[in-house]
Amino acid sequence: MGGGIEQRFFVGFAQWACANERPEDMRLRALTDPHSPPAVRGTAPVVNQEGFYAAFGVKEGDKMYLPPGRRVTIW
Repeated sequence: MGGGIEQRFFVGFAQWACANERPEDMRLRALTDPHSPPAVRGTAPVVNQEGFYAAFGVKEGDKMYLPPGRRVTIW
């Protein structure tokens, strides 16, 4: 992994979503909190962004690869 500014952006985003929760806390949060779990907040948005694929060279067959037809686009 290189140290390009694009990579640093995505790494910083993932660090923002880091959490260490006990299973019982995760269950309570799933039942009461409208927000997605931290693990999903850190990965789901980036796999829909072309910049993520370019920054890390993600390609078909990689764990975080999502086919272009399944990526969410708004604009």
